[in-house]
Amino acid sequence: DAAHSNIQWLDSSWGLGELQSLMPGIDCPKDALYLSGGYYAGGFVNVDNAICAYEHHGAGTHWRRGPLPSALERRELIVAFALPVGNYEYVVSFQFTLGGVLRTMADTTGYIETQFWKPEDGVQAPYGTRVSDYSLGNLHDHSWLWKVDLDVLGTQNTLQVMHIKAADFLTALNSNRAPGDQMTEIPEWAWTYRKAPTTKMRYVQYENITSEDNSTFYDCPGGKYLFVNLEPQHPTAKNRWGVRRALWLGSINDQPQQLRGHWGDGAAPWLLHKLRVVRMKEAERYGSGFWNQWEVGGDSGLNAHRTHYSTAQFADGESLVQEDLVAYVTLHATHNPSSEDFPITDQFQTGFFIRPYNFFDENPTLDIPNYVGKKGYENEEPSGFCIPRD
Repeated sequence: DAAHSNIQWLDSSWGLGELQSLMPGIDCPKDALYLSGGYYAGGFVNVDNAICAYEHHGAGTHWRRGPLPSALERRELIVAFALPVGNYEYVVSFQFTLGGVLRTMADTTGYIETQFWKPEDGVQAPYGTRVSDYSLGNLHDHSWLWKVDLDVLGTQNTLQVMHIKAADFLTALNSNRAPGDQMTEIPEWAWTYRKAPTTKMRYVQYENITSEDNSTFYDCPGGKYLFVNLEPQHPTAKNRWGVRRALWLGSINDQPQQLRGHWGDGAAPWLLHKLRVVRMKEAERYGSGFWNQWEVGGDSGLNAHRTHYSTAQFADGESLVQEDLVAYVTLHATHNPSSEDFPITDQFQTGFFIRPYNFFDENPTLDIPNYVGKKGYENEEPSGFCIPRD
């Protein structure tokens, strides 16, 4: 029935965090480093081979340039573990690249949740698809809430949003000029725009988020979310070129949240936003409470006063200028099962990345030995030497 497809399961209430032993040669290479881990379930539970770490390479190039081929092989350090919960399983991996990027990925797989298929449902109902003789795969969502604590050159940081906009030439050039320094006519050197003054051009604007009152982003339109240190006297806050060093926080394979106004919104209000940045507080350790699964109220539902614990309580109007910040990132995937998902689904991924942004003075991989080809000897083995640097 349609109601069955409208259920929200909060995996924090169903054992998310119970590690499972990894399978050497399948989950990770046989020669990976394997570590034991554990979790609490009335007592400590030890799990052998719970975590693996290995170097992954041979999957393309980190950078490449021809016609005389010069390239750097892509190599990444991978740390992974598996979390079974109910009928599903999540494989989480932290991926460290040579260029300083950290990707956090969640692979989702498992047995799909189904309901009994009835002929009156039709083969493609509004709330699911027939996937076997008597099973209908429910339309459902997979959503993650990640707590990301970023410190850029110290704990005192500011959230800066870089907006990509488009406007006529004068509007774009005046966007970062003081009121008394505004250009009133297009300069002669911009002769192409003088011929077509209404032609649009792209430009960049930076917005400092100063308060928790405006630090919640619901759809994350085009732009970059940067964490910067704006301390004027900080000795290393700028790179060699005078630009503020920053870390860029962004999502991977994320989809917009379609369901709003659900009676369970109060149990998991983080489903309604893509990013919420607040002050770091030790008392606010989690984004959702263990008992929130049983809530039937909240921001847009019944019994709003009953919500026990959520990110909605964290944003209470405090200043975010040069403070210790933490980001709550929501990742979302809507899954309308097909017959290929029955009885078990292939993995699909969502994740987020932390990327250096003007943090280094140049590409940080330039001191790593790279392949340089020799014209006319394309069939030879790679020489493996690097370009000398000053």
